[in-house]
Amino acid sequence: MRNFLTADGSQVDAYDRVCAFLEALFEHTAATIREFEDVDDAELPSRFRTRMTEGHGEVIKSAKKVMAAQVLLPVQFCCVLQANLPPIVKA
Repeated sequence: MRNFLTADGSQVDAYDRVCAFLEALFEHTAATIREFEDVDDAELPSRFRTRMTEGHGEVIKSAKKVMAAQVLLPVQFCCVLQANLPPIVKA
């Protein structure tokens, strides 16, 4: 994980890596939560932590796929969306 997030590149590259990592992390977290719908509340935290620790390699693989696919990342999407919106206040 450290190597992925601290790889050489520009600030934009680093930002894109962080966005891709967070997207992959949230997807993995959601999938993990769905796996534990029927787990006893007392053992849920321990099993969740174990599963997330085991899955950190999956998160990095997913983040690399996001970057390779050149998916429109959140800030870029917001900038595109904002550029296409009419102004709120008329000049």
